[in-house]
Amino acid sequence: MLMIILGAGASYDSYASRPPQSETKESHRPPLADELFEDRPKFNELLERFNKCQEILPQLREQSNKKALEAYLERLREEAKTFLQGGQQLRAVQFYIQGAIEHCESGWRAVHRGATNHLALLNRVERWRARQNESVNIVTFNYDTLVEEALRSYLGHTFQYLNDYVRRPDYKLFKLHGSVDWGHVTRCTLRDNDYNNLRAIQQHIIDGVNSNGTIIYPDHFETKSAGEDLKKKGLVLSPAIAIPVKNKNSFECPKDHVEALKSDLPRVTKILVIGWRAQEQHFSQELKVLPKNIRTFVVGGNTADVKQTVDGLIAAGTKGDYTELKRGFSYFLEHDEMLDKFLYD
Repeated sequence: MLMIILGAGASYDSYASRPPQSETKESHRPPLADELFEDRPKFNELLERFNKCQEILPQLREQSNKKALEAYLERLREEAKTFLQGGQQLRAVQFYIQGAIEHCESGWRAVHRGATNHLALLNRVERWRARQNESVNIVTFNYDTLVEEALRSYLGHTFQYLNDYVRRPDYKLFKLHGSVDWGHVTRCTLRDNDYNNLRAIQQHIIDGVNSNGTIIYPDHFETKSAGEDLKKKGLVLSPAIAIPVKNKNSFECPKDHVEALKSDLPRVTKILVIGWRAQEQHFSQELKVLPKNIRTFVVGGNTADVKQTVDGLIAAGTKGDYTELKRGFSYFLEHDEMLDKFLYD
């Protein structure tokens, strides 16, 4: 079994014709964590819409510039345990991130037109998988739907229900930090006409933090496609998106997805890591059940990123043969003989 782990760097470098090293900055390129609150026209529009974010915007941007956004959000999460407005601000941040990623996805799609590195990777992997009668687990910490789009385009997979992500024997997709396409089932006290008013729903959920009038069911996930049926029952969806804090200690996905992943880990024989820095300790701890002397290929944008990933995996107990590439996702696919050698050897 092959396990592919995708981090933010994989989405950031997801179109080989426009690699991140190009001189022109792409305003719709999927952002890294420290770019989530940049001063962009659409981002500012969303910040105005979710104005609770504006109350902490100077700190969000300052800490992003210092590469310390996750530590700052962690502090806010701790403060929110006793500070009502803090909880509202974090809920607004979730809605903002959902909107920002959706906006970038839409604009980025108009650039790549479906010709993503995710699709090219799937093309090479599927040739090996079909020939070897193997199975593939894809683990992503990204909120976007680039993997779903590649699986849908190349293999005709559908993702209407949560079970669609993990039911197939050939490919399973684990989105451990949630998705822009997912939500937590939420009960709100709304006027009937407000159930068709997205902004009213969003504001009610933000204002309703720690209120008896708004109940979020953390273990009940649904895809956005279920939203209309939920409205008939007086239910709505709040974002199922993990806030990017420094010490992540839980998964933002259905429990049966986590159990399916844990069940498959002992059968993994190869790991391909792209754009992930191995900072999610709660996931790294699960890797201790992997077979010994496993083969691992780490693809990162530079030497520091790759070293951080390898060091993190070794610290988690993942030992064996490591192959390293410090030139990014696009370069990796442009020289696909490296991937073929890793898969077939």
